[in-house]
Amino acid sequence: MAVFDENNFNFTISGLNADLVPCTTTYSAHRASGAITDAEGNAYNGFMNASFTVQETSLIGVAQGSIL
Repeated sequence: MAVFDENNFNFTISGLNADLVPCTTTYSAHRASGAITDAEGNAYNGFMNASFTVQETSLIGVAQGSIL
């Protein structure tokens, strides 16, 4: 799942930890213009060459085996 914060221009991506290497690899991403629209149908311009790394996190109070 990806969530875009229009005010701060930040993306939050969750649910990919099983597929991405934490802390040691830098990933790059792009999103084509029009691939994201707001509730009124206005297209977001998109982006190119965004880079990110994955941080290791653990859930407090949740047994790891109970996460699907």
